[in-house]
Amino acid sequence: MSDPSFTLTLWRHGEIASGNRLVGQTDLPLTTLGWQQGLAMWQRLQQLAPVSALACSPLQRCRAVLAELQALPPSVTIASGFAEMDFGCWENTPVDQLPTDWVAQLHQTIPPTGGETLTAMQQRVEQALFDWLAQTNGAHRVLLTHAGVIHCALAALLQISRQQAKQIAIARGGMVQLMLQSPSATDLPAYLTRLEPPCVV
Repeated sequence: MSDPSFTLTLWRHGEIASGNRLVGQTDLPLTTLGWQQGLAMWQRLQQLAPVSALACSPLQRCRAVLAELQALPPSVTIASGFAEMDFGCWENTPVDQLPTDWVAQLHQTIPPTGGETLTAMQQRVEQALFDWLAQTNGAHRVLLTHAGVIHCALAALLQISRQQAKQIAIARGGMVQLMLQSPSATDLPAYLTRLEPPCVV
């Protein structure tokens, strides 16, 4: 009987020129350094284990790098569920111009105008993640996405709070790996096995 366990890599996109602004679904491109980080990390991931399936956020700071990657796996999924948080009317606003309690407001049931709450984002990410895992196969599956999505995924997979998940800091261009026993949400928790910074700084 084959072993159903597999490695899941949660890979954060590289550098963007965001300044001190709140950037969620604002579609900023990668900087030159961001591109270098993306290409270098892909080589690193392939060295650790050939990638069997790849999923990606539709935002260009993730999606655009796919065209430059070598030896893409046969299964590549781009899903809106893996996009960063939608901050609505707060998008692209300097942090020092946001309401002083803006973080607390995101935890409430009423989101910023045009945006989503943290609870809604958590549900969106979990749905996309477990749907994708159930539909793919292979020993090394990679999700190229954003910090917010990674923290939601870690909370679900490790069965911890989102606040606890945020203590696992993944720098832009870095990654975290977990070992899962199966793609089912009922066979958790996963095990955190590796945390690495970007290959290029």
